[in-house]
Formats: sequence, C-alpha cells, structure tokens
Amino acid sequence: MSNIKLRRNARICDNNQLDDAVITVAAEPGFPFSNALNFKQRGRIWKPTTKTFLISIDMQANKQCSFFAMFGEVDKYLTISNQAVITLKANMIDLFEGDEPFIKDAQVTDKGVFCDLTDDDNPTGQQYRFWQITIDDSLNPSDIEVSAIFLGDHIDFQFNAKQQFQFERNDLTRRATSDSGVIYSVRKLQYAIFSAMGWSYLGTDDRTKLLSSVEKLGLSVPFVFVLDPLEIAYSFQFGTLLSYFEDIPKLTHAYLNKFNVAFALREVV
Repeated sequence: MSNIKLRRNARICDNNQLDDAVITVAAEPGFPFSNALNFKQRGRIWKPTTKTFLISIDMQANKQCSFFAMFGEVDKYLTISNQAVITLKANMIDLFEGDEPFIKDAQVTDKGVFCDLTDDDNPTGQQYRFWQITIDDSLNPSDIEVSAIFLGDHIDFQFNAKQQFQFERNDLTRRATSDSGVIYSVRKLQYAIFSAMGWSYLGTDDRTKLLSSVEKLGLSVPFVFVLDPLEIAYSFQFGTLLSYFEDIPKLTHAYLNKFNVAFALREVV
C-alpha cells in the first residue's frame, strides 16, 4: 500500500464554524474566549487561567471542518510551549470516552498551533457535530495567550497556487537619522505580506467559488490562508497566515471559460 499522500492545494479558510457554535470553556475574567473569535484585533487576547483545560463545542449540526489553527499576537512568539499536547476529538454524539471516531494531535510551532483535518479518505475534511479540544501545557512557565482560534471549512481550487509568489515583512517602526548619521528608532509591529499570489486557469466552478468568497470577505473580513496543508514544500509556520486580502483579487481572461487570478495578502495586526 502506497504511503504517498494525495496533494491538497492551497486553501482560503473562510468559514469558521465556531462563529455559530455553542462553546463551553472555563470563565476567564478580563480575557474571555470571545476575544479569540474576533480576528480583526490580534491585541485582544483570550487568556485561560490554567495551563490544562478543555474546550467543548456543539456545532448544532454535523458541519465540515478541514483545518484547525490557534494564533498568538502578531510579531510575537506564541506563548503556548512546544511541549504542549493539544488534541482534537470529534463525535456524532456528545460522548467523549477515548474511542471517538476522530482523534488527532495538533502541531505546536513558535507562531501558532495547526492541524490539517483532511486525509486521503476524507480529502475535504471531517463532518461531526460535537468536538472537544484538550490543551495540556502544564510545564509552561508563561501565561497562555491566544488571539485567534479557527475550526472550520475552506475553499480550494483544481490547481495549486502559482509559483514565484513574493514574501516580505513590513516593519511599522519609526526611524530618523541625525545630522551625524546616528539612527534613532521607535520599534513598532512587523507583519507579513504575500504578494504576486494567484491561481491559473480557473474553470467556471472555481471562479464561482472564488467570487463568492471575495464577495463575503472583501477587504474587511480576515481569514486563514494555508499555502501548503500537507507541508510538502512549506511549513505551517511559514505558509499559514491570518490575513486580509490586500486588494480585491483580479481575474484575467485566459481562454474560453478559463481565467487567471492574482491577489495579495496582508497579515492581521
């Protein structure tokens, strides 16, 4: 039996199923879980009071989820330690005793927690009503701080994102130079930018999906972009971005009913 994974193309994760779910988590005075559902402000954090805790989720119906992510504040290392064990479990019924039909550990990196929920038997994701996320970071000397959490669905296309895109970090630092050449600076945030991104030869179905997503997101709604869901060429840490469209994606007619699309992404600060 082959161990080669089927390729999963770059994704726009634009459907956070947590937005309409019933979520049970321990109360955190001053730093509520709702802050982690507000993707527009990375500085408003969810700060659990313990290092070991449980998030219980009722989606209200069986809903598809293909990706899980947790982000910290922009331009900072995630305060969840690399020794943390974060496990996702899902079931058709609200019963979690260790033999659930879906169980998977998430990957903890310096910039976020990530977990691809697809596999070769379920290339579009998992469909369950009830989910549990367990976090055990009991050896972490720091407080846990999370600015955004995503558990939901995505769109992708027949072809993967085009090669030769550009990556850069924009620095908002204010800097001035004295007459003698001494540099004075006030450090501000840095954030990532992906530019010259795009897809080639979108057919009618792909074009309809993209335009529907663009209409919903516009320039004002953040989403999670995943460049390489299976980490074949790029790590989650590099290729997963909580982002806005920097500008509205532009479609260029290629031939017949095929279009090319170009866009850029700007990391949420």
